[in-house]
Amino acid sequence: MNEFTKSGVPPLIISDQDNTTAHNEIGLKFNYRNILDTITEGIYAIGKNGRCVYANSACWRTLGFNSDSELLGRNMHRLIHHSHADLTTYSADSCKIGKAVREGIEIIADDEVFWSKSGIAIPVRYHAYPQYEGGQLIGAVVSFYDISSEIKQKKLLEASENKFRNIFANAHAGIVYFDENNFTLSANPEFLDLVQYSLEELRTMHITDLILEDDWNREQSLRKELLKAERESYSMEKRYIRKDNTIVWVVSHVSGFRENQDAPYNFVAVIADISKRKSMELQLKERNESMNKFISIISHDLRNPVGSIKSLAALMSEELSAGDMDSISEYVHLITSQADHTYNLLINLLDWSKSQVVFQKFQLEEIGLSDIIRKTVDQITLMAFNKSLKINIKSPANLKVHAERNMLATVLRNLLTNAIKFSYENGEINLATTEDKKNIIISIEDYGRGMSAAIRNQLFDNGLPVTTPGTANENGTGLGLLLSKEIIELMGGNIWVESEEKKGTIFYFTLRKTRT
Repeated sequence: MNEFTKSGVPPLIISDQDNTTAHNEIGLKFNYRNILDTITEGIYAIGKNGRCVYANSACWRTLGFNSDSELLGRNMHRLIHHSHADLTTYSADSCKIGKAVREGIEIIADDEVFWSKSGIAIPVRYHAYPQYEGGQLIGAVVSFYDISSEIKQKKLLEASENKFRNIFANAHAGIVYFDENNFTLSANPEFLDLVQYSLEELRTMHITDLILEDDWNREQSLRKELLKAERESYSMEKRYIRKDNTIVWVVSHVSGFRENQDAPYNFVAVIADISKRKSMELQLKERNESMNKFISIISHDLRNPVGSIKSLAALMSEELSAGDMDSISEYVHLITSQADHTYNLLINLLDWSKSQVVFQKFQLEEIGLSDIIRKTVDQITLMAFNKSLKINIKSPANLKVHAERNMLATVLRNLLTNAIKFSYENGEINLATTEDKKNIIISIEDYGRGMSAAIRNQLFDNGLPVTTPGTANENGTGLGLLLSKEIIELMGGNIWVESEEKKGTIFYFTLRKTRT
């Protein structure tokens, strides 16, 4: 009695007879030929001598034959299994199907090829099932199918996976995967560099260990909407906490996915560092706030002297009618004083408005420092002469700096004017330059009133002008110093002050140097 094989294929009566007639006479023990011919999987049977005793239509069609008569009685190893895909010989002794026939071992393989009638290698997956008759091994049944498309799809999938793996690894944006419980599954090098953690460390951390609490509170509702399929993705700005506890601003684009219908829901986030942008936004906000304060102060400072001049002019008109020249002389003196203050204020305003245009087209160039110093000192010589002040210049003639010519002149003029304002008559002002490896250091020193620590600390810190009268009660706006600070920093330098009450003040600022 025949025994059924593990594949469920009905047992075949297999004979070692060599002629086709004998094979046709034996056929199938049961009349399953029509059934087997409808199966898309190729099936053939061989006896112990390796010759074919049966082949269904899927078998001979897959192999490019016209009918089973071209296979029956033929040695199947020599006909379709003689070589490897690389054309090296596949000996019958090492053939896995032969082993099933010789040793009665069930064989499964998907790394070999069958050769078609036209000599084309067909990648196949095959099962070879030993066949027994009365307890005796009489041959094997081989079922197979062409896996060319499967291999092609596998290669395409591998290529796609490699492509996305490279994108993942080399992307200039951070990419991170979270599971449905918001623990990290994977992250690319860019994200690891952003947060300064290793992947092993991240996998032990919940997302709440990485972002600020109020950001997570906002994000939770968005994630719930993803889980409920109420949205496909979302974007938000939030803050990540780095390993060193510093904060980095990012924009996060998050979407959800399942690898298959039964797989858990995961999140993927694409992260872009926007710290520089947020810093610029903060600076712009602070600048706008300072500008609003600045405009408010300017409006007040302009309104008062203009109002005073208007009132004094009206009084002068009355006194002219009365012929009171003493009163008129006093009013003229007051109008002149108010006009001087207003003029200085307008000069500062013009400098500031000019600087805003220059800042938009700011371009540093190499310029001679001594030439700028000389021209600027010439401009304020009359102011110094009116207080009998001597300006001493101690600077080599060959110094070159990287600066914007007109803006540097504005800084020098503001600082020299400030020194004149707070110097006593018959004094001196020293303008000197020193240098280190990278910078030229310019100092402007006076021996005048000096300033308290409280005033000194306010000069550059709060963004608001600080005004005090000069030694001859000169009025000022305080805008010149703020403008000078802004210009110096835009040119890559620094500005600071040293001062002591009743001993004088030194302003320092730096510029990048070159030397001819």
